[in-house]
Amino acid sequence: MTIEEYATKYLSLEIQLIESSQERLNILPELTVYEKAIIFKYSEDGYEDLNEKLRLSGGKDISIFGILLDECLNKLPDYQGRVYRGVSLNKYDLNRYLEAFQNNILITESFFISTSESQLASRMFGRNVQFQIISKKGKSIREIAKFEDEREVLFRHNTCFEILDISHNQDVIIMKEINGKA
Repeated sequence: MTIEEYATKYLSLEIQLIESSQERLNILPELTVYEKAIIFKYSEDGYEDLNEKLRLSGGKDISIFGILLDECLNKLPDYQGRVYRGVSLNKYDLNRYLEAFQNNILITESFFISTSESQLASRMFGRNVQFQIISKKGKSIREIAKFEDEREVLFRHNTCFEILDISHNQDVIIMKEINGKA
């Protein structure tokens, strides 16, 4: 299924929203309205089912929506710089990052990761931990995303990270995006 076929079949409301906004319609001319609709849908609520399926399969079972999202992201320039992600980690998940840091092991995140250019905006999404990520190939979707104020930068599923530092009280984890997989 092509991006246009998928968007026409499943995302007619998102297409209408893009077409009714001159700003979204004219920004990023390298993307079609159908590609913008896919990215918009991801940022609205499409991330939920897509990322759940990827988490459960360890990043191996990606839906057609995820494949098409990847195609759309290919057209966007790489975002280079520091981004932020607020999360609520349980003790088990926090230990995963601590062990990776202590043993110099790379971490691969099996799902798409939403981050923000804004440290303040990232704090809306998590309670106990903030990731600070040095991005090399993340994709800024802020102009197309449903919530432009979030200043979203998106990382593809199965992105690999090196843990550079963890704060003494374990509420900040600094990571660097690495090319390749763990």
